Amino acid sequence: TAGETATVVNVIGTGFNVNTRYCWFGDRSVAAAVTSASVVRCRSPVQQEGRVTVEVGGSTQAYTSFGVEILVSSPLIVERVSPSRAASAGSLVTVIGENF
Repeated sequence: TAGETATVVNVIGTGFNVNTRYCWFGDRSVAAAVTSASVVRCRSPVQQEGRVTVEVGGSTQAYTSFGVEILVSSPLIVERVSPSRAASAGSLVTVIGENF
């Protein structure tokens, strides 16, 4: 998420172990938590909007180089939905808010 809130990111792959200690978001590293041999969980640093590569590894010098990207965007903000109740399934509603 862009702005001031970090987001938990699950990196899914194979071969993760206790030596997988870092995630990189671009050139910024954060601590990683291995939840299984196929999932590493990281809390992303606050980022500007746009695409950023995500890598994982065991040290600040040794990490993956797959170039997987995520898109960082501002959170969706729903201010109002009209009507507040739909008459039936398939009824049209209007959603007012930001970032969509």
